[in-house]
Amino acid sequence: MRNPKHKLTLSLTFINVIVCTLGTEGNPKHYSSKYGVRCNEECDTHGKSYFWCMTAKGWDYCSTKENVDYTGQPCREDHPCGKYGKGYHWCYTSSGSWGYCGILRNASEPKTLLYKGSSTMSTCWSDCLYDENKQYFWCYTEVGWDYCSPLPEVTYKNEPCRLDHYCDPHEYAYTWCLTNSGNDYCGSIEPGECQHVTSVAAKENSKTVVSCIWKDTKNNKEIKLTAEPDFTIFAEAFTWKNEIINFIARWKNTYLNPEPGSKLIISNNLRFDVKKLENEEEQQIYSLQILVNVHAQSWRSNKLAQVVLLDYEEVPERFVRLAFLESFRRQSKISIVINESSTDKQ
Repeated sequence: MRNPKHKLTLSLTFINVIVCTLGTEGNPKHYSSKYGVRCNEECDTHGKSYFWCMTAKGWDYCSTKENVDYTGQPCREDHPCGKYGKGYHWCYTSSGSWGYCGILRNASEPKTLLYKGSSTMSTCWSDCLYDENKQYFWCYTEVGWDYCSPLPEVTYKNEPCRLDHYCDPHEYAYTWCLTNSGNDYCGSIEPGECQHVTSVAAKENSKTVVSCIWKDTKNNKEIKLTAEPDFTIFAEAFTWKNEIINFIARWKNTYLNPEPGSKLIISNNLRFDVKKLENEEEQQIYSLQILVNVHAQSWRSNKLAQVVLLDYEEVPERFVRLAFLESFRRQSKISIVINESSTDKQ
């Protein structure tokens, strides 16, 4: 039998980034629209009517703030800066037009989970998102772009690894795994603020699937994601397995209490749904759902994911996004439970 590791034939070309120090660790770092690499100088007009900067690849458009275009026009709330199948970052603006835009990175912002690139095994600093044209998941790392896996133990094309073959280097310089159809690149996912709870560790509370520590200058709290199987989730939810990853990354907590006239974002096929309800303990809760853009029918659900949290709890949106991901992959309703951390109780 041939060694399956020799079947990998994909090639990967990296964009190397020239790293330079611009500002302090807490200041955002600017990345360009087309090349997606870091600005080597300040993102400014430099005598032009738009914002741009020099990068390791040449000059390129950039944005001075998150979700504004290269002329300073705000991106539409339902269409933040992204690629949307193009070879550059762009957005529809509030003025009714569109414009190039660049992404910003806050190096001090914590990560719920650490996504690793396949070829360099470096940590992703951007979201692991799906490229509709290339049909794979990728992210930015400190050494350039790389393939990544959006969920544990899947390939960079979101195909499951074989149960007997985890995502791992397996004596190679990149991470990969066997699949039912062959083998492919994959990226590992390591604990950050959060970690997945194994069945052994979960004996005390079998519903807990993820445990997190939310710690900053104001908070030191424990966040648990508990799962309850939800048989009302659409049986064919897997159809949207790639689109939903990008859609979840667009969630913002402002959707909980929207301003008058604002809209929840939608995609070609998906939309968020937010409702305030009362639970069995007569507590006010938020029920957050991702739905397919079709009218629900009595015999067919259009729900892909559901997250529940108490309305008086303040929780960063990165934990809500993780809860949506867990709901989708487990086909379960995920509740966000917040407690004071054990160190605070002592």
